[in-house]
Amino acid sequence: SGSADASGARLPDRDTPCPPSSAARGTTWTRTPRRGRSGCRSSGAGSMFELNLTASSFSIKYNFSFSNNEGYGFGGRLSYNNLNYILGFTRYGGAFGDGTLYKYNLNTATVDTMMSLQNNITGNTNSDEGGLLYLPSANKWIGSLQNGVAASGNIVELNYPISNQLATLASFNVAPNGLYPQASLIEKDGYLYGTTVQGGNSASGTHSSYGDYIGYGTMFKYHPQTNVFTKLIDFSNANGSFPSSDLYADNWGSIYGTTMYGGASGLGTVFKYDIGSNSLQTMYEFSIFGANPIAGVAEYNGQLYGVTNKGGIGDAGILYSIQPGSNVFNVLHLFDTTVEGGRPIGKLFLASNNKFYSFTSMGSSNGVGGIFQFDPATNIFSFIVALDSTNTGANAHGSFTELNNKLYATITNGGSATGEGVFLEYDFLTNSITQNTPTSGHPKGTPLKASDNKLYWLT
Repeated sequence: SGSADASGARLPDRDTPCPPSSAARGTTWTRTPRRGRSGCRSSGAGSMFELNLTASSFSIKYNFSFSNNEGYGFGGRLSYNNLNYILGFTRYGGAFGDGTLYKYNLNTATVDTMMSLQNNITGNTNSDEGGLLYLPSANKWIGSLQNGVAASGNIVELNYPISNQLATLASFNVAPNGLYPQASLIEKDGYLYGTTVQGGNSASGTHSSYGDYIGYGTMFKYHPQTNVFTKLIDFSNANGSFPSSDLYADNWGSIYGTTMYGGASGLGTVFKYDIGSNSLQTMYEFSIFGANPIAGVAEYNGQLYGVTNKGGIGDAGILYSIQPGSNVFNVLHLFDTTVEGGRPIGKLFLASNNKFYSFTSMGSSNGVGGIFQFDPATNIFSFIVALDSTNTGANAHGSFTELNNKLYATITNGGSATGEGVFLEYDFLTNSITQNTPTSGHPKGTPLKASDNKLYWLT
């Protein structure tokens, strides 16, 4: 059995041996988006990898194929709800060439194509950060897709196992609802909140850095019990533009996020949405201190923390904090490309030791960035390790996930002669990289930890 690659060679569907792991507990899963070459590699259409920490083994469990309308290509975050299957999207293939929704069975290591996406009806997934969100109260999965009937995006629902088909709950339109939902939805008090990166009742044109646009984006909420969609905010450039990062909800009725552009200097903003008053407040407008935040904010002890991709010394970015009550903004670190590297892109990850971790994407001693740590209790910044193309891999994608005092991430490039990526394990107790298993297919995505103490990787 097995699927054929582009040359016609047969490839095994599951349990292809790969290099052993040094780790100790749990299981992680990942998908690769593109073709491998030989040895422990994926098929041309991508593969499902398993990193079993209990057995210290790393293996290909399933090879996707270009045939049988199965779908292929990285399609956003994997989804899991403590049952024996993983849900995911492919970006291409299927009956209409627009990707698929699939179910991977953890017990049998098989994939079932649940449905083929259709660009002008269901919409498709063009975002690395999108995916389905499981709502326990409704026992349903809900997410957002791009395109759809109005070519602007849909909110979709999966009521599995009653149905294996996505149902469209609401459709965006350029004005007034918004255009192109990109980040994942978040749940707060029974409502789902999200943003669109364009659309709304604002001007259209060409941005000097962003390119052509139709509106500056919107913020919306959706009530899954009543199927009511409500646009909450129109971004206007003055209050920020092109919101694309994940939102963060606190326990007191506020939601926080960032915009990559807009504000007084056009370099992005940090914003606060108050649920009770349905109002948006611009907490900070980036100017000479930091610019263009790609990631959202993280919270520690009532304070918000984040990074910008640019600004600061040599346009390398900054690490900042902002106090929600007073909007007091502090620059905590100016990145230096010659030391720890610059251009941080991932959201800060708060580990169980109450310290933040993330990556720089360029610079440092090997030119490909590194791992840094920030202690919010002492405001001490520490550079942990410089990445390198041969061993640790280069070009981190996404953020960290923690399991058993170790942090896991995917590195898109580098690692071994093929340079097709690495699964990285960082032990913050010993301050060392303890696993860097070379893989293939340029894995991407932030690892997802499910409630069963297992990790799942998007690639």
